[in-house]
Amino acid sequence: MAGRTSRPPSPSRRPAPRSRWSWATSTPSPGAPQPGRPSLRSPRPVDSLRYVVAVGVAGALAAAVGIGHPWWAMVAAAAPLSAPGRQHQVLRAGHRIAGTTLGLLPAAALLSLGLEPVPIVLVVVALQVVTELLVPRNYALALLFITPMALLMGTVAAQPSTRALIVDRGVETAIGALVAITLVVVEHRHTTK
Repeated sequence: MAGRTSRPPSPSRRPAPRSRWSWATSTPSPGAPQPGRPSLRSPRPVDSLRYVVAVGVAGALAAAVGIGHPWWAMVAAAAPLSAPGRQHQVLRAGHRIAGTTLGLLPAAALLSLGLEPVPIVLVVVALQVVTELLVPRNYALALLFITPMALLMGTVAAQPSTRALIVDRGVETAIGALVAITLVVVEHRHTTK
């Protein structure tokens, strides 16, 4: 093959610098550990049991109190348990109570306006955008926007009493978050014995 010329070897390439979004755009092999990302694991049966107990107790307590939205207590019990570590779980439960309590003020103001469905939807969309921006940075601050958003969404189909909604949301959030805190404390005492 006398007439052919061989190509020079390609210069060695340095890998491109990783952007902070490369984890979302790359396709690693399944199960491969990713630097800077927590490894995904299958939930342990104990994790599932924690959620069942917290959600069940919170729902039962909220139903026993007899106010209208026991699922709010159930969500408030489950949300803190998703945080990593006991300290963060208790902190998130505290954020849930504080953020919801403070979020009831703008919720009451918005509910008192008696908005029609289309303006409610527009306000909910704006609150959702702000919520998405804040949740990764500050959970308590995000709840200042989550609370009015949740309450406004419930008024699109029906016009419940503003006072009843505000009281239900505050009491049921406190019930759920306190159930989560109690569960974390009981678990901690059990494991330290």
